[in-house]
Amino acid sequence: MVIAKLKRRKYNKKNASAHPHSFHIFVQITHMKQYISLLLCMLLLSCTKLFAQKKLEGIGEFKINKTRIEELPTITGLPLHVYSEYRAQQLVNDYYAAKAPHEDEPFMFETVVHKDSTAIGKTFEPTENHLPYYRIVRMNMFNIAGMQIQHIRMLFYKDVLIELQCVPIDNLSIPMEVNYGKAKIINDEIKKGTCTEQATGFVNEVEELTFTETWQQKDVAAYFTRTRVFDAECKSKVIGTFSIGSVKEVKRYLDTKAKLLKQVEKQKYEKF
Repeated sequence: MVIAKLKRRKYNKKNASAHPHSFHIFVQITHMKQYISLLLCMLLLSCTKLFAQKKLEGIGEFKINKTRIEELPTITGLPLHVYSEYRAQQLVNDYYAAKAPHEDEPFMFETVVHKDSTAIGKTFEPTENHLPYYRIVRMNMFNIAGMQIQHIRMLFYKDVLIELQCVPIDNLSIPMEVNYGKAKIINDEIKKGTCTEQATGFVNEVEELTFTETWQQKDVAAYFTRTRVFDAECKSKVIGTFSIGSVKEVKRYLDTKAKLLKQVEKQKYEKF
């Protein structure tokens, strides 16, 4: 009741001389309110920073719509080799078969169209490497913030990165949710099948699960797809793929690629 009266009563010299103790109480309460307000502001600011989502723009130093192809040697510390389609396919096949030289060491290369396809004993067949303004760079592995990614494919349009695809070794869901919020589930599919154990011949019923999480901010979208599969011994393993890119630019690329394939099919049909 004393505090309530002090709040309502206007302070003046007469009141101060008459009630010096009450005046000190009033000053202490005022200072306490200011201190609490300051603490609340600091707490609110800390929480805002803690739970604020980062800008979704890439993975590590690979930035969508920003990173240029000539920056790759600086970012990766690797030379950018240039190979023909035939040689590039050999490298990819050898790597998957664990026959590539130095498969434990990262390497990076760009695939280009061979000037004379007949020189490598192949029938000319237009591929994505024939699309104008598009360039494709591949890496076998790379470490980003202590996390290894493999089978990396980077797509550039007019020398600017528009999409990155890779196979992550670790689960990306946790770091993605910490940085960009809870994912949206866009694909949750269960496929039933059978698996035969080689050792015993027993046939087991299994379920292969495909699970896709996505994050999107404006034009940049990221997708993390995990599929549970079963090997010849009926042991389950999870295969994960990750991609991040510009929604608009990737759509344009796919449309351009589809037009190229239509042209190829039309040319084949006209020959017959």
